[in-house]
Amino acid sequence: MIEFSADEKEYLVPGAAGLIQCKARAGTAEKYAEDAPIAVICHPHPLYSGTMDNKVVTTLARVFRDRGLNHLRFNFRGVGKSEGKHDDMRGESDDLDLLLNLIAQDRPGQKFILAGFSFGSGVSSTVAARRQDIVHLVLVAPPIGKYESAYHSQYSCPLSVYQGGADDVVDPKLVIGWSDRIESASKLYWFEDVGHFFHGKLPELSAQVNIALDSTIGTRQEMNR
Repeated sequence: MIEFSADEKEYLVPGAAGLIQCKARAGTAEKYAEDAPIAVICHPHPLYSGTMDNKVVTTLARVFRDRGLNHLRFNFRGVGKSEGKHDDMRGESDDLDLLLNLIAQDRPGQKFILAGFSFGSGVSSTVAARRQDIVHLVLVAPPIGKYESAYHSQYSCPLSVYQGGADDVVDPKLVIGWSDRIESASKLYWFEDVGHFFHGKLPELSAQVNIALDSTIGTRQEMNR
């Protein structure tokens, strides 16, 4: 059982390829209702030093924490204490599904926010496209063109996309082209002259993610109307 408390706790959850290392924490604000969504965050490519302690990932975790949302981040296969080998997004997506199902077992009817940076955005997108319990999808620097099958034109939830115009890992033009083809409720947040890792621009990223969450989740008072 994964619990969310004021102090971040680490869990080693049995998965299909071995243990999955997770860190869970409760939100610190009293802004949302008790049945608010739980956020789960996916990190960048594990073969290029991506971990759940990446700065973009921890920035997103702070956004969710400060909004009062319970949240979880985890290491993909072969990273940190997570067992198994990199599976090119397939096994990683299955592990995300497993974690969501595990949380939902103890919280019937639980809704989720999925967030991912770079490779992790593809994992989040893949899982969001096949579930009905996702209320918002946050995708930072999605590698369109490298993992085309992970990104879709329709989702059962709203999504927000965050892309830097000076990204040297992801082609910004491909991200614009894909975002224009999305038929679900979505918005592209553009950061001019910003690179892939949002160096020096993480506060601005946090602010824009908060704007997107305001529009799709609302405040505690709005949720209780």
